[in-house]
Amino acid sequence: MSDTTTPATVQQFPAGQQRTITANVTNAESATIPDTLSWSATSGTLTPATDTLSATLDNAAIGEVTVTVTDPNGLTDSVTFDIVDNIPANIDLTVS
Repeated sequence: MSDTTTPATVQQFPAGQQRTITANVTNAESATIPDTLSWSATSGTLTPATDTLSATLDNAAIGEVTVTVTDPNGLTDSVTFDIVDNIPANIDLTVS
């Protein structure tokens, strides 16, 4: 038996661009509710919005970045993505 699951694709974003990460907080009935969130990132500077339901990430280094959010009740979630160098490093030519 072989594993036919597709590996999760990690999103990639060019270096030097600001990213906005948004949290969707829901209750047991799946209704969106307000919350007060704390944010952290493994690279860069996070600036939470006034309502704390989103944050802007600046100056993240090239490589993998994980952003984590936590609410006062201990609920937590994380997202991981790659910041990639957007400077051309190679050209391949083909003739047809």
